[in-house]
Amino acid sequence: MKKLLFLLPILVLFGCKTTPKTESASGRDKALAALESARSIKADVAAKDIFDPAMAAFNEAEGLASSSAAAANEKYLAAEQGFTSAYNRARDLRRAAQDALDKAKEEIRNVENDAAELEESRKAAEASEG
Repeated sequence: MKKLLFLLPILVLFGCKTTPKTESASGRDKALAALESARSIKADVAAKDIFDPAMAAFNEAEGLASSSAAAANEKYLAAEQGFTSAYNRARDLRRAAQDALDKAKEEIRNVENDAAELEESRKAAEASEG
């Protein structure tokens, strides 16, 4: 029994290491996750006008983190929203480009099919004449 009582504080100590992060760290984590998502689809290029101000807000938040947690959290929130908006715009642009590419591929297939039919009819006409 004494051994169990001795081990209990150690288990509690190690169990506390896995507790969720505080709310102030959560804002930074969310902003970092949004930043990763935005960069994953090249939003820093596709939506530069949205991404750059969000990155500036994130950098400001990093500077404020040690002096003012509340102000930093606000900047992290602004950065997260900016990164999310940049991601959404880049995603929409990517989807529109993919749709245009698919449409062009379909048109090429249709033209190739029409050309093959014309070639077959030309060969059939030549065979019937000759």
